[in-house]
Amino acid sequence: MSADRELRTLPSFKLHPPLLWEIFSINAPWETSMMNISDFHPLTVTRRTSQVCRVWRQVLLESPSIWGRCFDFDMFSEKEHDQWRDLVLQRTGQSPLAVMLHRQKMPPGGHLSDYFMKLLDDQWTRIGKVDLSLWFNDIRMWETFARPAASLIFFSVSMFSSRINLPANYQLFSNHAPSLIQLSLPAQQFQLQPNVQQSLMFNSMRHLQLFQGQGLNGIDLLAALQGMPLLEVLEMDITRLGMDNPTATRDSKISMPRLNSVSVWSSSISAFPAFLEQLAHPPCCELYLTYSLLLNHLPNPETTTEYAQSVIKRFLDVSAMNHREVELLMRQDDFITTFGRRVFRLHMKGHLDAVNRVIFVELVDAMADFKNLDTVSELKLDLFQGRDNPPPECLLGLYRLFRVMPSVTKLIATPTSVSMLVDPLPFPLLNILKVESIYAASSSDIGERIIPFIIYRYIMKAPVGTLDLTQNWFPGDYRVLDKLAGLKVVWNHQGSAQGEKAAGEYICGSGDTEKLFLHIRRR
Repeated sequence: MSADRELRTLPSFKLHPPLLWEIFSINAPWETSMMNISDFHPLTVTRRTSQVCRVWRQVLLESPSIWGRCFDFDMFSEKEHDQWRDLVLQRTGQSPLAVMLHRQKMPPGGHLSDYFMKLLDDQWTRIGKVDLSLWFNDIRMWETFARPAASLIFFSVSMFSSRINLPANYQLFSNHAPSLIQLSLPAQQFQLQPNVQQSLMFNSMRHLQLFQGQGLNGIDLLAALQGMPLLEVLEMDITRLGMDNPTATRDSKISMPRLNSVSVWSSSISAFPAFLEQLAHPPCCELYLTYSLLLNHLPNPETTTEYAQSVIKRFLDVSAMNHREVELLMRQDDFITTFGRRVFRLHMKGHLDAVNRVIFVELVDAMADFKNLDTVSELKLDLFQGRDNPPPECLLGLYRLFRVMPSVTKLIATPTSVSMLVDPLPFPLLNILKVESIYAASSSDIGERIIPFIIYRYIMKAPVGTLDLTQNWFPGDYRVLDKLAGLKVVWNHQGSAQGEKAAGEYICGSGDTEKLFLHIRRR
């Protein structure tokens, strides 16, 4: 008892109920929990919290909204009568209910699936969140989803089963979900038809995710998007939308001023510029394009590069803007560039390396035509990571791009990228080189890439002022740099015993050459 009394003197036991409610609410977030460890699941945390002391228990028993966020079927047993499941439902009262189920092998027609279908039907009017990933399908579920959903905020359904044949006039939520913010529909089991303009007319929508077109055409989808002025995130497969067909476009363009992320994928690259052309203004956001190669249809490099160029020119038109920071990443199947808040990514899924090279070169050429790149002062490069010999045609395009960036004073680059910047000499005003890599640097990275670059610029009378190695641990022998008087080298020294980092700095020519021998400290 003395230990219990001592425990209750702790500050956490003196918190007032309103503050306790806020803390308990944070521990049961409305967002989907991705944790597979049951000990950290919101329902487990809430249950254990309610058993700590009388005050905490009383606060939780009087907080049905917290229990309503935790109604996850993955945490319940498959028994016909589960007292804990019934108790949690009772504790939710009439608060908004989050219904989650990701159990892959729950048998259809079993006790739990029947209970699940009945709960959807009985509690639909107060359900605020539906987050399902199922290996079975059931017409009863879709009949419930056809009812008005006045309380629904979040709806995401993923299925790995056969399609349900729904009536031709089926309307999701009877076209009434005034609070719906996020909608994610499955690929194969459901189609929006025939009147998608009304089926998707949810003007509170912030996040829309559609797979495989959902049976839509371009005109229908664009009309539906016109009714979502608050949309912030758009993710969809536009392969089957016929966007590259003139009849699938509209005279009036779409305005979505709050859009900050667009992810679209297609096996036809011509669909990308056709889709972007429908937007009233190129969105100042992140744009991710995934171009999937069809095995029976190899792309025509000339046609592909033409469309790719038109996309990047449309999206990254910086003629009226000044951007101080630019990022460029080129790997075997990815091309990513960033201008301020604008991020452009073209992912070449399943493409031949030779095709990617041609396309990437043309994209770099298109970037070199942009205006105001002469104002860029910071450039981040991650080029062909892991390649010893980057394609020559890619290097030529990069050098043309670098020539229109004479004001770069800070370069953040991987060792492989640094090795490409020797001849011809780019960036005459370069002062800071910061080396970054997600991989551990090898001796060749240091001796064959970083050090030659620094020495070459010194010889060419365009010396780097600072070599920054603080992002990662780059051990190695940098003592040869001591001859470059005035060069500052900064690093984080990784200790082998505790894994701690200690900052180090040295001005070359100061007389303590051994400081530039960066190695693992031994204890």
